[in-house]
Amino acid sequence: MFRTPEKCNSDSNLPRVPDDKETSPPSFVSSRIKRKRSEEILTDLADFKAEMKEMITSWMDQQNSERTEITSALRSIEESLSFLSTKYDDMCKKVDLMEQERHKQKEYITILENKVENLMKAQRKYSFELKNVPRSEKESKETLLNMFKPKSERSTQEVSPELATSNAHVDIFEVVKYHNCCKTLFALVSFARQY
Repeated sequence: MFRTPEKCNSDSNLPRVPDDKETSPPSFVSSRIKRKRSEEILTDLADFKAEMKEMITSWMDQQNSERTEITSALRSIEESLSFLSTKYDDMCKKVDLMEQERHKQKEYITILENKVENLMKAQRKYSFELKNVPRSEKESKETLLNMFKPKSERSTQEVSPELATSNAHVDIFEVVKYHNCCKTLFALVSFARQY
C-alpha cells in the first residue's frame, strides 16, 4: 500500500521569507571551532621538518657514498675479469699450440719407431742366435764363432765370408730357468753388413 507524503504548510514565495533567526527553526548542527595553533606547536613542527630534512640528506649522502664505492668495486671487478679473460684466451691458444706440437712430435716418434724397427729387422737378417750353448772353461768370441761355423755349413743359407773375419759381434746372455734350476747360455752373433 502506497501513501502520499504528508503535506506541510510552506510559504510559496521563498525569497521573501524573512531571514531572521528568530523565525527560523533552531539548527541542531553544531559547528566545530578549530583550535588555533600555539607558537610551541609551530616551532616543534619546524624542528621536526628540519630534523627530517637533515636525516634524509644524511641518508642520501650515505647512499651516494655507498653507490660510488659499489661502482668503483664493480669497475675493478670488470677490469680483473677482462684481464682474466685475456689471460684465459692466451692460455687456450698456448694449450692449442702445445697440442699441435705434441701431435706432430707423436707422429715423428711413430716415424722414428718404424725406422728403428726396420733397422732391427734388417739387422736380424744378419744375426744368428744360439741357444743352450754348452759351458766351457775358456769361453771367448772365437770359440763361439767356431761353434757357429759348423752349424752354418749345415744350414741351407749362404754364410758370408764375414764370419771368418772379426766383424762379427757376439753377445752372451746367461738365463736361469727356474723349473730346471739350471742356467742356460744364449749367444747372439750378428754381422755388420757392408755395402
